[in-house]
Amino acid sequence: MPETSCPRTAIILAAGQGTRLMPYTKDKPKCMLTFDGYPLIFFQTAIFRYHGVDNIVVVTGYKAERIREYLGKSVTYIHNEKYEETSSMYSLWLARDIIQEGGCFVLNSDVLFHPEILRNLIKSEHPNALAMDFDATLDEEEMKVIVNGRRVVALSKSFSSADGENVGLLKFDPQGCKELFEVIEKEISQGNTTQMVPYAVNILAKKLFIEAVPVNDFPWIEIDFPSDYEKAVQDIFPAISKKIQLPKYFDLMGEASKRA
Repeated sequence: MPETSCPRTAIILAAGQGTRLMPYTKDKPKCMLTFDGYPLIFFQTAIFRYHGVDNIVVVTGYKAERIREYLGKSVTYIHNEKYEETSSMYSLWLARDIIQEGGCFVLNSDVLFHPEILRNLIKSEHPNALAMDFDATLDEEEMKVIVNGRRVVALSKSFSSADGENVGLLKFDPQGCKELFEVIEKEISQGNTTQMVPYAVNILAKKLFIEAVPVNDFPWIEIDFPSDYEKAVQDIFPAISKKIQLPKYFDLMGEASKRA
């Protein structure tokens, strides 16, 4: 059952071209990569709905028609017409006017994650939080996080050392959303449209308490490269499947539960 403090809106950022995932993304966006015949975005939307988050906004860009054909009218769409020249921070900014009262979740569409990771965010006593893997192996590509206790201090890929990795799933209450979009608005007004969401979160963390919520042992993966997708298919998805009864998630979306 959903918590009383749980935001009712989820924004899934799905505009990117996924060029590093070629040839898997030659004719579809990353979120349409399949697992057991079902696209990644199916699992993401189903997990949100299972936890009571029923206002789902998908920001599309590259191959947007593939997402619309699959999800139909089950979600709200915003299209980033400048997806080739902007990044996820700009895509998030486009959704600023349709967030319902109660805050929002923000998710990168290339993240396959166990449902309990979202549950941990919901249960957190702090209204603003991000999911973090304290045990991740940190290479150049990972979005690294530095914390003080459980407070997020800074995020960047460029850190030589850090306390863990940002999963790409965040929670904000109404005030947190307001302050986040104020940060993004300022950056956009200065012509900064190519940064990722963590760039804005890094600025926001200087003045707002954002909790780093551990994923514990629950499996997840961000899918950036062909090797990531192959690992997700071979290892991560089976690990998630062993821990939950997937059909209960399939049933949540009715007609949208058809295989891709």
